[in-house]
Amino acid sequence: MKHLIDINQLTCGYGQKIVLSDMNFTVSSGEILCILGPNGVGKTTLFRTILGFLPEISGSIKINGQNRQDYSRSELAKIVAYVPQAHIPSFSYRVEDIILMGRISHFQNGSKPGKKDRQIVLEVMERLELSFLKNKLYTNISGGERQMVLIARALAQEPLFLIMDEPTSNLDFGNQVRVLEQVKNLSAQNIGIIMTTHSPDHVFYCSGDVLLINGNKKVNHGHVRDILRSKDLSRTFGIDIEVVDIEKKNGDRRQTCVI
Repeated sequence: MKHLIDINQLTCGYGQKIVLSDMNFTVSSGEILCILGPNGVGKTTLFRTILGFLPEISGSIKINGQNRQDYSRSELAKIVAYVPQAHIPSFSYRVEDIILMGRISHFQNGSKPGKKDRQIVLEVMERLELSFLKNKLYTNISGGERQMVLIARALAQEPLFLIMDEPTSNLDFGNQVRVLEQVKNLSAQNIGIIMTTHSPDHVFYCSGDVLLINGNKKVNHGHVRDILRSKDLSRTFGIDIEVVDIEKKNGDRRQTCVI
């Protein structure tokens, strides 16, 4: 069964201050939508609106045909999970406990986590190859490991969609690639993904749809090969960018940026 997030004529902002307007796009289960643009164009505002932290100024956000505001918080958490940028919390929780926090929306009337909740956590850790971190303190693991733990926490919600805020931020090159590999793996498992990034090459790697927002808040939406062209990227980021095709040793072809 295909699940769908449908954004129609969405205008979002703060109060009556418009940040982005007339947004139209859809994301289905199993699809990846990358949101690309320079700092300050409204990517975070769009996320906060989709998640219900900000009310839309106009337009609609529908999830599986139902208006987002008609879902309760716990209902929405079982459909859409949020993965923030990696952070270090104030308290030294074990990795297993951090991931277990993703089950909160499934608890009934203040109940404690049960056998099923803990089993799901163990399965998610195994799925993401994180079992070796189970008893480590979240504050003592690497940045790349912390980002994977946040993805695991979101997956413990058993969502249909993941919204990911710059999941590769502050990671070294190797960990960036590992996170992007997991993004593609999760998409192949029928999870819909919306993620922000500052890197056109990350969008090429994911090879899905892209929402390109330039400094004037103009939005272009479509498949990456149709939207991320040299002139559009140069105009968006204010530097000379050339998009080139490369062939890998295994014969696969991919686009990348040259500056």
